[in-house]
Amino acid sequence: MSDDTSEDWPRYPGLAGKVALVTGGSRGVGAATCQALAANGVAVAVNGRDRAATHPLGRIGRPGDVAQAVLYLVSDASSWVTGVTLDLAGGRVIV
Repeated sequence: MSDDTSEDWPRYPGLAGKVALVTGGSRGVGAATCQALAANGVAVAVNGRDRAATHPLGRIGRPGDVAQAVLYLVSDASSWVTGVTLDLAGGRVIV
């Protein structure tokens, strides 16, 4: 496996649209399992000890991340922004 592209994973068409919970998914075999399932169209919920490793950006958010968004929203650059939700989760979705 050279990288995380879906072309590297075997195809199992019957898995598309399914949901899976992978425990121990933050590293090693668990993380590879998550990637393989996702490449096959499975919605994957990941449970692992290392929160940062299970985060799409590879780290936990910092106060400065939110501060940058606030600075944007109070600036003139955001004068045309109305009626939207600004998602400051760094790509992480908790359902």
